[in-house]
Amino acid sequence: MAHRRIRFCLPRISRDFVANFRVGKWMAATDAMFMVARQMIPWILAATWGSAELALLGVCDGASGMIGYASRGLSAFFLPKMSHAAGNPRRLRRMVVNSLSVLVPAAVCCVVGALLAGEWLLVTLYCSSYRGLTGPLVICCLSSSVGLVSVPVNQAVHAVQRSDVGFKALLYSLPLSLCLGSLLTWRFGVWGAALSTLLGVAGAFGHRAFFLSRYLAGQGALPAADTETKSSVFSPPPLAEHAGALP
Repeated sequence: MAHRRIRFCLPRISRDFVANFRVGKWMAATDAMFMVARQMIPWILAATWGSAELALLGVCDGASGMIGYASRGLSAFFLPKMSHAAGNPRRLRRMVVNSLSVLVPAAVCCVVGALLAGEWLLVTLYCSSYRGLTGPLVICCLSSSVGLVSVPVNQAVHAVQRSDVGFKALLYSLPLSLCLGSLLTWRFGVWGAALSTLLGVAGAFGHRAFFLSRYLAGQGALPAADTETKSSVFSPPPLAEHAGALP
């Protein structure tokens, strides 16, 4: 049985590095800005209301963060599939719509569950001192649910090689979440901090969804021959490029 010989092709490696760096620099910048933005509201809450209110926010955020584990798993599931569909706008749009038709009811169930059994969950996970936090917990669960729903939209944006959109979405939503969020946190404590988190997540999701809808509408108007030739940086290279490596 013939095997492929492994060889290093510097031009191919250089092209891959340039393509990956073009995408990776925006993803790294987005993650760095997200980590900084996530710390601003807790800092403001601790400075204005003290560590007791900060502990309440941490409890609500920790309980609602269980939804985030599902988001990370779905990200690993959606990205390869949407990357292969990036050259076909109709197929990519269908995948996003079908994914949202499943995730939106699941997110609604999470929020309703937090509304009905949120206090019991906090008492069970922590202690009876955290009774009466159903409202902030529901808001935190709503923020996590928006993040869950935004997973297919985010991965579709990455699949069409526009990772800069995620950075711009976070950049545009940052003044809203920090300025209005700081005021809400200073005025309402843990309630305002939870609301500011929701504003930031919803603003970033709205920007990504608006871009993706415009992009798919524009690409869908192109002829089929033009849309099929577009490929993603995550797509496998053509076999013809490796024909010389076969024995």
